[in-house]
Amino acid sequence: MKITGLIIALGLVSFLFAKTETVCHPPQNVQAQTVYNGAQISWEYSLPDSVISYNNSYPSGIWSPIEKQALGVAFDLSAFSGATLEEIDFAHFSRGLVAGPSLYNIHIYDMTTGVKITEIDSLVAGDANETPRFEVGVALGSVPAPARVGVFIEGLTIVPVVDKNYSFPALMSDNSDYVYNINYYLYDFNTTALVEDEHYSQSNAIGGNNTTNYILDLWINLGNGKQLVNASAQPDTFRVFRGVSEVDMEQIGEVVDGAHSFTDTQAPGDSSYLYAVSASCDAGTSGRISVAYTHPMIYSVEGARVDADHNYIPDLLNEKIYVKGVINSPNFDSRTDYFIQSGMGGMRLTNQNFTIDLNIGDSVFVQGIVQQANGMTRLLPESADAVLVFSEGNSVDTLALTINDIAEEYEGMLVSIEDVSILNPELWPVEGVYSAQVQVSDVSDTLNLILDQDTDLDGITPPANSFRLVGIVDQIAYGAPADWGYYIRPRFMKDLGGLTGIDDRPDATPEAFLLNQNYPNPFNPTTNINYEIPSTDYVKLTVYNALGQKVQILVNGMQAAGKHAVSFDASGLASGIYYYKLINGSSVQVRKMVLMR
Repeated sequence: MKITGLIIALGLVSFLFAKTETVCHPPQNVQAQTVYNGAQISWEYSLPDSVISYNNSYPSGIWSPIEKQALGVAFDLSAFSGATLEEIDFAHFSRGLVAGPSLYNIHIYDMTTGVKITEIDSLVAGDANETPRFEVGVALGSVPAPARVGVFIEGLTIVPVVDKNYSFPALMSDNSDYVYNINYYLYDFNTTALVEDEHYSQSNAIGGNNTTNYILDLWINLGNGKQLVNASAQPDTFRVFRGVSEVDMEQIGEVVDGAHSFTDTQAPGDSSYLYAVSASCDAGTSGRISVAYTHPMIYSVEGARVDADHNYIPDLLNEKIYVKGVINSPNFDSRTDYFIQSGMGGMRLTNQNFTIDLNIGDSVFVQGIVQQANGMTRLLPESADAVLVFSEGNSVDTLALTINDIAEEYEGMLVSIEDVSILNPELWPVEGVYSAQVQVSDVSDTLNLILDQDTDLDGITPPANSFRLVGIVDQIAYGAPADWGYYIRPRFMKDLGGLTGIDDRPDATPEAFLLNQNYPNPFNPTTNINYEIPSTDYVKLTVYNALGQKVQILVNGMQAAGKHAVSFDASGLASGIYYYKLINGSSVQVRKMVLMR
């Protein structure tokens, strides 16, 4: 028989590969996804039961079929009824004729009937230009195995040599004694019934003194309890890599077997690159399996609602972004209508198409679209799955303001206003009937208060005296610019401080944590800050500038319950807005002050 392929001796490369019995298989199904603290790389790992091999895994020769032909191996699986075809390994080499990844088609035939069972179209194999490569763990998809199966590899990368076109990189063969009726040269891989083809016979088996066995191994899962020698090597660890290309990879982590995920907390934001994972075992390290990934910018709520040109429209309007923040309100609707806050920013988290069960203090990671309705900036998640709760019991700053302070920058934030009173209590809503508006005043200014029927505020007797008001800054404004229509939305009955009763005796122990407005304000260069704490606890009072940079720590330690005062000297500081933040145990309040020289 005349073999039309090109045969090249290659006796010097046998040291490049270990035997099949010590192959370390790579992970499968590598994926990367964005999570709240970076990028999470995950993978699967499973090994077939057994390997069937008719070669010794030592590369010795190269077999290059002519274009539109294929090389294959027939495996006798008659003793393994119920087995499934899982993976193949094969060795290939281009002899320096083809650089970079190359393409193959894998054809699987029932050798008894000659009918093709399945095909892997355009398998991308690694670079085998300068040295041979063992392509490990090519998945076959758990196809039911016939009694005799043929696995044929067709090279799709074509190189002209002399007067013929050859498929490269070519399959490699070993240096063991040839096993007759196992290795096949398929003259026409499009043949639908091999048994009827004149070339399909025992004479089509590669034979003669110059031939060897292809290095092609078949992995199967056994379905009938019979056992073969398990040639797999169980991994000890998995190594995770990151890089801009396959040749520019740096290892960024390693996890023990059993943990099939890794979180890259240093993932470069707003960038595209590759992640790759390899398995390490006693036999060595497998090839890397990579996946392309683009890591988005992850915003704080403050960053998500930035309005750099001050036109009262968020710069990211209509963009799909990732945001991290803390829920600072109950659900104000039967569907999804919360407020979310982080840094010096707040916004509405809403979608009327589904319900998400969230709690105040939930730290959430949201993929959503930035929108604006009636002047209020909103984040619209596309589904319930787009909101991930990653921790509970968190707190947000309650910013102490006056009515006159309420403006666009505080939209969506939790604020408090001291000594307000209700101007029209007769408009307070009846329980369960409707939501309503009333007006509150701090003597100097007035502001609307929205009383939502989805809270416990409707139907109560409103406070008759002045009280401390806590609530969310909301907005309803029509037209542009949307620089008006702000109001306060209290969340619970306890947000109306006057309903709890206040003991004004100077020696009374405070019933609540309270940070007062500094006096004088504006000031130059000193001012006094008063606060009250209800129990002995840790207290920290810190001053920040308008950029959020720490200026001075005024108090840091345990203090007894009661009323306290501290003086702040701003000598040497520039004129402008400053914030002072008081932490008392798990409670936090923030107020604004103005240094005016």
